[in-house]
Parts: sequence; C-alpha cells; structure tokens
Amino acid sequence: MGVLFYVVLLLAVVLALLLVALLHAGFFYELRIRISTPLSCPKRVAYRLYTGPYKNCGGYFKQLISLVPDLKTFGVYYDDPDKVPQDKLRYIVGCCLSNDRSSGDEESLKSKGYSIWTFPTCTNAVITEFPWRSMLSLYVAPFCVYPPLKKYLGNLKSSCPGPILEVYEIDCIRYIAPLENNEGFFVPEVPMETETKKDQ
Repeated sequence: MGVLFYVVLLLAVVLALLLVALLHAGFFYELRIRISTPLSCPKRVAYRLYTGPYKNCGGYFKQLISLVPDLKTFGVYYDDPDKVPQDKLRYIVGCCLSNDRSSGDEESLKSKGYSIWTFPTCTNAVITEFPWRSMLSLYVAPFCVYPPLKKYLGNLKSSCPGPILEVYEIDCIRYIAPLENNEGFFVPEVPMETETKKDQ
C-alpha cells in the first residue's frame, strides 16, 4: 500500500471525527422556531454594556462567571450585524439575580461596575432553542440559529423591533425575540432607536 492510501485514510478519519464533533455540537439540530411564552426570560438582572463585535463577548462572559459562577447568564444583542458596523454593535452581558437580595450577589456585582435592571414580563415572543453540549456548540450556534430566526422574524406581518436575548441554560441556549414590551429590554444606556446603517 502506497503513501496515497494512508493519506486518504488519514483524511477520512479526520473528516469522520469532524463530522462526529459537529453532530455532537448540534450542527445538524432541527430548530423549532415558534411564537410562545418564554419559559426563562430574565427578570431582575445585573449587566454590563459593551460595544463592538459580538464575537468578543466570550471573554466578558468568563469574567462574569468568575464572579458569580452559580447564577444563570444571558446576553442581549441590540443590533443587526448585517445593518450596523461591527464597531458600533451594542450588547449586554448579564446574569439573573435571585429574589433573595440577602445573598450579597447584587451588591458585589454593583461594586464591580455592573448595573441593575428589571426586564418587563414577556408573554409573547419568537423563541427557539439550540443544544449546548460542548464549547463547539457556542461557535456553531450563531450560524445555525440566526439565519432561520431572522427569516422567521422577517416573515411576521406585525412585530415590534427589538433585541434578541440568549439565555444560557445547563444544556441549551434559549433564543428570545420579544414581540411585546420591547422598550423594557433596552437598558438605560441603550436608547431605543433606528439602527445605524452601514456605509453604502
């Protein structure tokens, strides 16, 4: 058997491993996008506002998790990257606070520069979920979720323009696009305004 055989065999093994990794990460997961009442929409939260490419958010999540490892985290993404320049994209990284304010988490986070806000009740939203099985899931999720989600939102005859929330559960990422009370999901530092168009 020649060298070519072993090269082809090696490539086949690499492709098989890649396929298994993508399958495990959820790359072939069938989304179920629908209008419903979100089961885990954040209420009272601590957050920080950031501006810049969404791909940079990972470090900010790590920083927050290091402070409150037991609290559920989420992100709110305000701008469409297809319409707004990368350096002007606005988003918040935050965590859900418990109803027990005696835990000390709120005061601790405020001392670290986080702000406190209460989101409105949301009973009507476009929602979907994506499995969170590995770190690779976090990288493939945007490519698997946002194209069909944006298409679904675009096909709605009546909807309120607003942000998209990503709530990070133990085993999945929940995507929530509120269709009501949208203004309440804009924290004070982010005015509800028309998106800045990219330069033509």
